[in-house]
Amino acid sequence: MGFKFEYARTSQTELESLKVFKRRKVYDAIHAQLGNDPDSASRNRKCLGDKVTANFEYLPPLWELRVDDVRVFYEVDRKTLIIVIHAVRLKPPAKTTSQVLIEADDD
Repeated sequence: MGFKFEYARTSQTELESLKVFKRRKVYDAIHAQLGNDPDSASRNRKCLGDKVTANFEYLPPLWELRVDDVRVFYEVDRKTLIIVIHAVRLKPPAKTTSQVLIEADDD
């Protein structure tokens, strides 16, 4: 049985701000890579831990999915089989993940 996805309002806005091609690629990656085993580390997925500072509320641990220059920040609830997508943000090469987490995308 697969997981269900919930998108926080901010993540929906951030996803919609992406160009259509990039938005589709991110959406497809979310559903393909997180649908069955979202809390296992892989080449494009990693656990950021329990004490990460972000400008949104989440239940630890926070996870990150990398899709090209976009970062998807999410939490996993194994009991209810729900993945909550909190943020979908561009990560410029000059910024760290910590900086991206505390700053909403200005583009």
